[in-house]
Amino acid sequence: MFHIFHTGAIPRHAQSIFGMSPTAYRTLRDQGWSPQRIADEGDMTLSASRAALRSILVRRGDQAVRSGAMSRRQADALLAHQDAGLGGYMQRRYRTTAQQAAFACRLPV
Repeated sequence: MFHIFHTGAIPRHAQSIFGMSPTAYRTLRDQGWSPQRIADEGDMTLSASRAALRSILVRRGDQAVRSGAMSRRQADALLAHQDAGLGGYMQRRYRTTAQQAAFACRLPV
């Protein structure tokens, strides 16, 4: 159920990434807005928003290495994967709250 951009650091740093408070970010996210649209709403350019997000991801990887949660090699591999998917992530709409619940509660086929 998780993905390579699943981190609580994104809402915590919503001001620097999206130009708005964590609460405002979560509200728009839960309404199904894309990160790019949220950045637009916060008067952040796409390139500035992406750069701020990447900076957060780098710091998260460094923190994971320092704490022993992953090796430097693992952190570098994760960051490379995140870098490759960053453009798509910024454009893809988040699931609404109802869509999240439906996804999490779906029955196996």
